Amino acid sequence: MESERMLILQMVAEKKITAAEAVELLKALEPSSKGTRAGWVPEPPEPPAPPASMRPPEMPEPPQAPRQVPEHLSDDIASRIGSLVEGLISNFGFGFGDGFKFEETVEGTFDAGDFVPEIDFKTSNGRVAVESWDQPGYMVKLIKRVKAPSEQEARARAADMVRTERDGKKLSIRFNQTQTMILGSHGLAIVAFLPKDRVYRFLLQTANGRVEMKDLKATTVDATTSNGVVKLDAVEAERVETRTSNGKVLLKTSAKDVKAHSSNGRITVLPLGVVGDAQYDLHTSNGSIKVRSGKPDGIGFSFDLRTTNGKINVEEAGLEYEVNEKHHGMRRVKARSKGFEEAGRKITVAAHTSNGSISVGDWVEWE
Repeated sequence: MESERMLILQMVAEKKITAAEAVELLKALEPSSKGTRAGWVPEPPEPPAPPASMRPPEMPEPPQAPRQVPEHLSDDIASRIGSLVEGLISNFGFGFGDGFKFEETVEGTFDAGDFVPEIDFKTSNGRVAVESWDQPGYMVKLIKRVKAPSEQEARARAADMVRTERDGKKLSIRFNQTQTMILGSHGLAIVAFLPKDRVYRFLLQTANGRVEMKDLKATTVDATTSNGVVKLDAVEAERVETRTSNGKVLLKTSAKDVKAHSSNGRITVLPLGVVGDAQYDLHTSNGSIKVRSGKPDGIGFSFDLRTTNGKINVEEAGLEYEVNEKHHGMRRVKARSKGFEEAGRKITVAAHTSNGSISVGDWVEWE
């Protein structure tokens, strides 16, 4: 049975199944609470139903509102799961032997010229952190964690853990998981410092760990993690797309096109000096969604907000409502600023959560 559990966890790490599906599979592995075991006494049969003529008339049941999950609990789901996963990783919760830590530094420069360097980082069981600095070249710290029967074997595995490709226009660092690497017994954290005066294209991914970016310029940002926080702080970009299964999403960005998705965790977006029209597509299953909306002249807002269990609070004056309804626990607001079509700039917000509130206003703070 232990091998089946390990296989299920491996499938989660490889994103073949979701965390929720893994829970159901793990439950299915547990011994049944009923069966033919010794000492089990079958339940007595239910008494026969009375004749139809003696039954009271059936009354239709009133529609029931979906069961509401307290917002503080739904927001807390992701942080608990993320902390659990990070704890398992840092303490080498799987595998055999002692844990060893090795560090490696990768340094270089990008070619001069009018092009966009590509940053491609993909790892497992470790964070990805990228920020700018005032140096002309880049520096990347690779933190390798290995669990093995001996230090010699750990060093051998660590030496084969990373695939690095760089040619002056692209920097690619990827975790190379081989068959000798038992699930959870190996992990790679990537911490990078990039020249501040360049604009980049980012593809950042980790299976278990957080993704963080700070003070960077980009054409596009694609940041994904299975279990962890996604945080972009002061990131100028044209397009941002983030995904996490269990963790919150915090975005302070000037991107005109923002897509953020979390299965379990809250989403907070603070627009940062957006120029021109902007569109935000935000979705979480369990958690709140918050968007800061300033009140400068000449900007028109359009909102399409939906929640199954929670409140909607839009702090914008002069809205024209197309939909403003509450029905059996479900809440939806669809509205526009007066004169939206004639506005010099347009900001469109589409937000959906199953369990949590949605708030839009200039009071929303960075968390």
